[in-house]
Amino acid sequence: MRKISWFALAAPALLMACARPIHDQSTLHEVRIEAQTLIKNAATKAQITVPKSKWPQTIASLNPKSITVLADGVDILIIPSFDGGSGYFIPLKEREIPEPKGRFATVSQGVYWYHPY
Repeated sequence: MRKISWFALAAPALLMACARPIHDQSTLHEVRIEAQTLIKNAATKAQITVPKSKWPQTIASLNPKSITVLADGVDILIIPSFDGGSGYFIPLKEREIPEPKGRFATVSQGVYWYHPY
């Protein structure tokens, strides 16, 4: 039987603990504008995964794992995980605070950082 090291078991938790949003306001402003463009270009209210070849420049610079346009905004997944992962969320309506409370933190006007429950 092969033994699994403690590090292999702890690595995902350590990675999630290190996940932090950027705080550069000019970059976050550009992310919000690019997300709004993705929303406008979505032809339907259905969930759309944006192909990597169509990722906007500033959002792509965040090195996301995926970008999804949802009915209520844009999800930029940075660190995937079984419990929802961490990333940025830009709501369709800038003044709407994403739910559930406690999972989303404001990092810039209209840009939120989410983390696992």
